[in-house]
Amino acid sequence: MTPIIVIPGTFWNDIPTWAETYSPSNKPMQSIAAIFHTPPILFHWSGANSSTERHAAAHKLAELIENTAPLVHLLGFSHGGNIASEAAAHLPASVDLLITIATPVTGNYKTGGARRHINLYSPQDRMQTLGGEGPFGLPSFAEREFPQATNIAINNIPSSDITGSHGNILWNDETWRILETLH
Repeated sequence: MTPIIVIPGTFWNDIPTWAETYSPSNKPMQSIAAIFHTPPILFHWSGANSSTERHAAAHKLAELIENTAPLVHLLGFSHGGNIASEAAAHLPASVDLLITIATPVTGNYKTGGARRHINLYSPQDRMQTLGGEGPFGLPSFAEREFPQATNIAINNIPSSDITGSHGNILWNDETWRILETLH
């Protein structure tokens, strides 16, 4: 089995509900294990809302990939997708499948290193488009779709506030059905 490494997004370890999302007993991690027939490896990084931290995490992830297996799958949520994308660009022969979910597409991170790239997003996700980074670290708008990826919109993600549809995509059955079909 090809190992799958899961890269959580910004603030993942600061907010209890986000940390719980990545617990092996919760739906997202169970779905990943079922689809890929192997327990996912959770990549730990600071979770800081900083492009400097995300670039550093990408280098650390590249080292983990080199020490894990000759070929891996990466699944990144939110800015974890940018970390995964940049790490894949550093090791193009090592990443078979890159999956990004609700990742703010900013142009500040390298892309194109994986053999295949599937990008899932919700058109209702306002948080994703607010996750951009402008000059001098100022916020800016982000895009939803990656060039050269298979970009798939998942509609009707429930949301009660600005962050709702962003995180709820991980709990949505359609997200996992699509990945099971495409992986």
